[in-house]
Amino acid sequence: MINRLLLILLTLFMAACSDTNQDSSNVFETQVNSIEKAEEVEQQILDAAQRQRQQIEEDINP
Repeated sequence: MINRLLLILLTLFMAACSDTNQDSSNVFETQVNSIEKAEEVEQQILDAAQRQRQQIEEDINP
């Protein structure tokens, strides 16, 4: 019983003394950046495909 109480008190003490000013603005920042870049690349591919379809249509129907 005393061991459990001591463990709880030590845990609370450690939590109270921990640094709360950590820079945790966005822990998934690299993942978010990767997704944004992938979306940009996807849009470029879609635009290129659209231009290609238009060129094919112009070549078929002058």
